[in-house]
Amino acid sequence: MKISIIGSGYVGLVTAVCLAEFGHSVICLDKSIQKIRSLRKGRVPFYEKGLGSLIQKNLKNNNLVFTTSYKSACKNSIIFICVDTPSDSNGLPDLTNIKNVVSSLKTHLASDCLIVTKSTVPIGFNEKLKELFKSTYLKIRLCSNPEFLQEGTAIKNFMEPDRVVLGCDDPESRKILHQIYAPLVNSKDLIIDMSVKSAELTKYASNSF
Repeated sequence: MKISIIGSGYVGLVTAVCLAEFGHSVICLDKSIQKIRSLRKGRVPFYEKGLGSLIQKNLKNNNLVFTTSYKSACKNSIIFICVDTPSDSNGLPDLTNIKNVVSSLKTHLASDCLIVTKSTVPIGFNEKLKELFKSTYLKIRLCSNPEFLQEGTAIKNFMEPDRVVLGCDDPESRKILHQIYAPLVNSKDLIIDMSVKSAELTKYASNSF
């Protein structure tokens, strides 16, 4: 499947590389020209065991492309948002980055698509995103697919998870996400289907534990 990843930080880069390793065709976007130039050369901005070799492998077999162009990324109809949402001075998530992504997507989207949020967002935020996309006159489906990666073992966490949480409110989106994760061993036993809001809550519950 053809997938775009917005954000090449810890979550975005690991997600992009692992999905490419599954055999999907992946475009990974970041606004930093310097970071993208380094990634195109197979240089990783942080250490994560096995990440560098997987990047080089999938660059070579053309499963993975790095870009700063939203126009290029929006050619794909499946888009994962993986930008950070750091805590502000009051301990609340700073949604500036994800709102900037939405603004850029609205400008460049040319067809119906499925948008999947991996970023940690407040409960109900995906519902608000639906309202923001209404002005595009396109059919935008929104799902939540929270990440449970740990630094140092992120590749293993992604490729050998103990669960994959998929928050979808329509059967077509759920079917697409099941297909994306189908290459996982025992994927049917690992996938936990729930509503979008339940998936948002699950991420916070997991963080609390």
